[in-house]
Amino acid sequence: MLIQFKFNNIYSFYKEQTFSMVSAPLRASKSQYSNMLSAAKNLPPLLLSSVVYGANASGKSNFVKTIDFFLTFINESSLSKPETIILVPPFLLNTNSKNEASSFEIIFVKAEVIYRYGFELNSKEIRKEWLYVKTERESLVFQREGESINVNSKYKISRDLAKKKMIRKNALLLSVAAQFNEPIAITMFEWFQSFFRISGFNDSVFRNYTQNLLKNDIEKLKILSLLKNADLGIEDILLKEQEGQSFSFTFQLGSQENVKEERQKTILQNLITVKNIYNKAGEMSGQIEMNFDAQESEGTQKLFHLSGLFFYLLENGGVMLIDEFDAKLHPLLTIELITIINNPAINIYGAQLIFTTHNTNLLAAKIFRRDQVWFTEKNRMGESLMFSLYDFKQRNDSDIEKNYTNGRFGAIPYLNNLKETFQNSEN
Repeated sequence: MLIQFKFNNIYSFYKEQTFSMVSAPLRASKSQYSNMLSAAKNLPPLLLSSVVYGANASGKSNFVKTIDFFLTFINESSLSKPETIILVPPFLLNTNSKNEASSFEIIFVKAEVIYRYGFELNSKEIRKEWLYVKTERESLVFQREGESINVNSKYKISRDLAKKKMIRKNALLLSVAAQFNEPIAITMFEWFQSFFRISGFNDSVFRNYTQNLLKNDIEKLKILSLLKNADLGIEDILLKEQEGQSFSFTFQLGSQENVKEERQKTILQNLITVKNIYNKAGEMSGQIEMNFDAQESEGTQKLFHLSGLFFYLLENGGVMLIDEFDAKLHPLLTIELITIINNPAINIYGAQLIFTTHNTNLLAAKIFRRDQVWFTEKNRMGESLMFSLYDFKQRNDSDIEKNYTNGRFGAIPYLNNLKETFQNSEN
């Protein structure tokens, strides 16, 4: 489970920001105490979900992009060539930031072991990298500063890699160690692989995963049950295969025929939903098959696309980070999905949902504790800042939605002159 993430000098963030999933010592209602799960000894319970609010261009999406950069770089840095530039996007609205390093640190727990890992880099090199683990006490795995790398003797593979100078200046030791099957690095990569990042408008990337689950009768029943209970009018969902043709075009230089068309036989998979048909008396008279892509709403498609991932997380644990999670989804459906994640009796493996939204109705639904609500806001110098609702003194029965839209917490757009702009355009 994710404990904490720190970062600075990336995208619209300049100063160090800290996002935490650690539960705060607050007085909450009995129902809100169920929004967290104990993951390790000597560690406060961790929150099962968090939501991020803020005005347009305040940094919500950049927070998602920052975590995506961090995880992508860990996964790919060992594959880069020595001369490859590190494409880290620093904060650009400061005279110094372009030449300063960007830094990241993540703390997470897996099987009651706490991992604290981070690195500092610029476009040319990894300047620092560190890894510590903790069960009872925190102990060093390795620490790197420039070309100097200190590795605990317990981790022989990493120690040998450092001794033989096999770590390029633009590659992470952790990434290279994972390629050489260092056990601790493999364990960490397994956790990183269960950290899913999704744009609310690009949910279709998980379609194939969910679609393939339909080939398994048990998995199909779970997905179909979700679609039925979401009141979508779907009685069955089918995956029909048919033979078709795919076309490819090859440009041939030096040939009289500039383009060569090739046709190949392929198997096409069509997703079909089955719905009931009713007569004038309101009696069911049969069923009809409908093309999923052409005839189902975008909300229905999104729920199907993400359903396989939801079941995976609830059965295995992991983190789902979604920008605009509720886009295309009805607010009541969104609330129900969040409530499921927040329920430790269902979410027994500690799956965590972190998402951005503009939907203030979720604040009125009383499904979040104050420490689960975060805001992003830009200061006068264009720097994005992250802070928690827990930082504000609020009664448990206060109207959080009203206080937020009235600007009590900041993180809203100020639109005083918007009408004037349109009035002036008419003159």
